[in-house]
Formats: sequence, structure tokens, C-alpha cells
Amino acid sequence: KNKVKMGAVCSTDSGAAKVAKGALAQGDSYKGDVEEGLPNGKGTLKSKSGSIYIGQFRSGKKHGKGKQDFPNGDSYNGEWENDTMQGKGTYTESKGDVYEGDFEKGQRNGHGTLTHTSGRVYTGEFRKGAKAGYGKLTISDTETYEGDFVDNEIEGTGTYHYPSGDVLKG
Repeated sequence: KNKVKMGAVCSTDSGAAKVAKGALAQGDSYKGDVEEGLPNGKGTLKSKSGSIYIGQFRSGKKHGKGKQDFPNGDSYNGEWENDTMQGKGTYTESKGDVYEGDFEKGQRNGHGTLTHTSGRVYTGEFRKGAKAGYGKLTISDTETYEGDFVDNEIEGTGTYHYPSGDVLKG
């Protein structure tokens, strides 16, 4: 493994190495480990669009643990596979909402917790980015729903606790 900056050549014990032409998108820069002309190991990728990824690479793709800051102010810190958020991670939106949990193919999928800046907290199952399956939504200290969700909506069997103390089961 050799440490280089995109387009630069550095001397190492094993000779000179650089990122191969076409390994990065036009305008992107990379600094880190290189193997066979591709980012491989630890490195930093700065894209022309303004996103910055610091973490692990395999064969030129984000793979392993890493953090990406997006141009819109959002960030993701967690596991990557083949350039995609995959596994456990934390996604923080610029407006302050935070999701911590499972990702599949770049989306919330599996078990996780979504905390809104409003104070609402949902802990439960997600499918294709949406609340789906069993979960608990805490709206306030005195208002909660625990039960089924479909496409981000309360739907199916569950228990709703109202601020008045009333409870609705169904």
C-alpha cells in the first residue's frame, strides 16, 4: 500500500504509485492508501460536489467503516459496502434529525431509532427508508403509540396513550 494524492506520484520502498486515470470522477481528489491504482485501505475522498469521505476503501470503493459529510450539511458515520451505506450507522440531517440503526442499499432498513428535533422519537422497524412493522413512537412524556406502522403511518394493531391518560387499544 502506498500513500498518494490524486495525480501525484510518491516514492515508497516498493516504488512509485498513483491513482490510475479514470479511478476517480473528474474533479475529485483522493489522499490515502492505493493498491493497483485504486483507493484501497484508509483514505480521504473529496468530491467535486463538495462531499468529503474519510474512511476505508476496497478496490476503489467506500467499503468498511467511514464518515461522509454531504454538501447539504447531512452526514453519515458507519459501515459501507461497495460505495453504499450498508450495516450499522448514524445519519444526521442538517436540520438536526438523527437516525441510528441498520442500513441496507443506502436506506434505513431493519431496526433503528429516529430522533426528531421536535423531541419525537421512533424506535422500531424500517423498510426501504420508512417506518414499517412494529415500533414505538414517543410524542411527549405523556403521549405514545406502540404498535404497527405502514409506510411511516400508524396502521394496524397498537396501543395509543393520550396526554389525558386515556388509552386506546386496537
